[in-house]
Amino acid sequence: MLLKSLSRLSKATQAWFSGTVLSPYVDGYVVYLKDRGYARATINSYPRAVAHFAHWSAPRLSALEDGDEKRVRCFVDNHLPRCQCAPRCIRTRTEVRAALMRLVAWLRSEGLIADRARDIPTAIAAELDAFDRYLAEVRGLQEATRQQGQLKHVRLFLLAHFAHGAIQVETLAPGDIERFVRHCTAGCKPASVKQVCIALRSYLRFKTTQGVDTVRLAAALRSGD
Repeated sequence: MLLKSLSRLSKATQAWFSGTVLSPYVDGYVVYLKDRGYARATINSYPRAVAHFAHWSAPRLSALEDGDEKRVRCFVDNHLPRCQCAPRCIRTRTEVRAALMRLVAWLRSEGLIADRARDIPTAIAAELDAFDRYLAEVRGLQEATRQQGQLKHVRLFLLAHFAHGAIQVETLAPGDIERFVRHCTAGCKPASVKQVCIALRSYLRFKTTQGVDTVRLAAALRSGD
């Protein structure tokens, strides 16, 4: 039987979830979005984007743990540009990517899919380790605050900009910071936006300890306060 949140979706969306490995997790995903302060419109649209992914991945996704970032990239980069699914399905790349990355983050936080930390490029993993030490030893932050309030946002930031090369923060422009915050927090309430800005500001302070001039980049975060 379809779950409570799933039953409130359109019949077409229900059909796309039904029988897939993702169908039992719709309720939890919606609760996760609500708890993070997402707007009502986003809470309504993100499950529809996930339903599109569930429909596409049904013959490809035999186990929940296969629904990670690699599968999301394949869907967004390969399927969406040539999508011939129902005309009303959500296929906007930025919205679909955001919805699916939130899904992956929630599934991973619940232990429903494996931690993919080993897939993080070596340079980024080392950078996150150094940043974590800074947060613990210099800032005195507890592990829960570091992991949930700082590192997860900075990890996404680094993957967005330096997944395929060296970490060179000095090559970024203020607009890069603004775009990341805007895309990462699409549909979020101000409190959630502020948390992302706090994490990035902490990271930029960390980079100043390594001699990187981050004044212009930090200024781009003021609008998130």
